[in-house]
Amino acid sequence: MLTGGVRVARRAFQHALRPGARIALLNTDPAHYGLTCTFIRTGETDVRHQRGEPVPVHLRARDDTWTTFTNYHWPLQHYPDLPARAGLTDISQ
Repeated sequence: MLTGGVRVARRAFQHALRPGARIALLNTDPAHYGLTCTFIRTGETDVRHQRGEPVPVHLRARDDTWTTFTNYHWPLQHYPDLPARAGLTDISQ
């Protein structure tokens, strides 16, 4: 049985990809939430997030201004089986 999130992912993949197309899924490691790198900070230090909870992502532009958008927290183990559950094949990590 597909959960709501997997159903949405399947529809998005089917809509956006042609047969044989490639896709890359990227995610930030929750162990690095709150650390600021040269141009990005994901999450806030010492904040623990639940599955599906919003996580702020801050990106620094070349002019040193910051833009923030919302990502959603999913445990790392969520990602390896998501593509298969959404109907994709030939998956590597």
